[in-house]
Amino acid sequence: MDALKDFRVGVQDTFVVAYPKSGTTWMEQIVHLLASNGEQGEKVLSEAVPWLEGAATRYGGLDNLIVNSGDRRYFHSHLPYEKNCRKMKQLLS
Repeated sequence: MDALKDFRVGVQDTFVVAYPKSGTTWMEQIVHLLASNGEQGEKVLSEAVPWLEGAATRYGGLDNLIVNSGDRRYFHSHLPYEKNCRKMKQLLS
C-alpha cells in the first residue's frame, strides 16, 4: 500500500472510486466505452480499467501496471479517501 500512496497521477488519468458492490463495474464499463467511442475492443474490462489495490498480485506489480497502461490511463479503487494516493487527494482539494 505504500507504493500506492506515492503513485504518480497523470493529468489524463481517470479513476472510478466507489464502495464495493455499489455499481463500480457498471461505472467502469461506462468510462471504458466513453473513452473508446463505444467500442469494447480486445481488452477485457479488468485490463482496460484495472484495480489499483490488486496491482501487486494481478498485474505483476504496480510498476508493471503503470508501464503498460499507456498515456491515457483508467483505474478503479475501493479505498477510502484517506487511503488513496497523495496526488489524487491534491487534485481533489
